[in-house]
Amino acid sequence: MTLAIVKNKLDKIKPLLAPKIKLIKSKWEQLLPRERLLLVGLSIFVVLALVYVMIGGLVKFRNNLDIEVNNLKRFSLYSTQAAQTYKQLSKVEVNKVNTPNVDQIKSDVKQVLDVDNPNVLLQDSQLSINVPNVPFNKVMMLLDQFRRSYGMYPSQINIIRQSQDGYVSLNAMFWVNQ
Repeated sequence: MTLAIVKNKLDKIKPLLAPKIKLIKSKWEQLLPRERLLLVGLSIFVVLALVYVMIGGLVKFRNNLDIEVNNLKRFSLYSTQAAQTYKQLSKVEVNKVNTPNVDQIKSDVKQVLDVDNPNVLLQDSQLSINVPNVPFNKVMMLLDQFRRSYGMYPSQINIIRQSQDGYVSLNAMFWVNQ
């Protein structure tokens, strides 16, 4: 059925193209052998250039896709590591003996994360830490230090991936005994 439709359309197109094909043939026959050779060479060059551009675009697309896949795998690894660490941390009980103050916490955040002025607030037994654009591994070190030094675990934590590779924004809330 489809082949018959295609054949029917080709039969309709042939009469329309026949005069144009005859014109091209007559122009071709009027060319000198040297001009024919140049025209064939130019045609081959144009076809090869088009093929090169198409293949180059596909290769570039594939390379960009590979980079994006690797970035997603790396982010997935960071996320699973953070989830595992958080699960391990959430199993341990809070240390009620060593209660920190805001200055201690601020100095720990400055030292571990290498930031000048971290946003650390203590209000109504809730400690909030807000630090933008820090390395992910240093955030994990800070959480581990809070666990070891103060027995503190985040009651709420948001780690947001930044555009720079390996960097995140940290927003964490901790319950503190006063």
